[in-house]
Amino acid sequence: MAKFLYSMQNVLDIKERLETQAKTEYAEMNNRLFIEEETMKRLGKRLDSYENLARSSASERLDIMEMRRCNEAIDIIKNQMTQQAVRIRIAQRNVDNAMKKLTEAVQDRKIHEKLKEKAGVSVYNLGTGNGYSVLDMVKAFSKACGKEIPYQIKPRRAGDIATCYCNAEKAKNELGWVAERGIDKMCEDSWRWQTMNPNGYEA
Repeated sequence: MAKFLYSMQNVLDIKERLETQAKTEYAEMNNRLFIEEETMKRLGKRLDSYENLARSSASERLDIMEMRRCNEAIDIIKNQMTQQAVRIRIAQRNVDNAMKKLTEAVQDRKIHEKLKEKAGVSVYNLGTGNGYSVLDMVKAFSKACGKEIPYQIKPRRAGDIATCYCNAEKAKNELGWVAERGIDKMCEDSWRWQTMNPNGYEA
């Protein structure tokens, strides 16, 4: 029997390289954050040293020029620490962005590995895993379109089931896919599309 060749192996190879790059970038951003935090610690120690010297100069009534020099140094260091705090915030933001990029790269790679493992057809439920009633939908669409939607509450029809919603655990476990938006955002997006495409899909 001929050996099976995964038709999207090249794509999987690319996803693996992107994950490696994302890991390298994340490590670099973490290292940069560490350097900036260490710089802040050194500035803090210098500030403590000058403040202690200034206090001792004041209590011992030492040379006025020495006290002035200490106070000027304290002002300079405080200014440097303010600037350093900005650098740390930027470095932390870069770490967060790199982590998000790495997480997405890992998920992409896992998806293609799963597709390779289960070549052919796989079935996944995609959804929030939370059930919504018809009244929930009416209220959400009313909110999305900014108009009251008329409705009537009637007895249940014969054969209607009590609840029906999907279990999306398989998609989460195998593909790393998780719904990020709730009913309000979904209805807003649906209404936006319908408003922009009143005739639906047109050839």
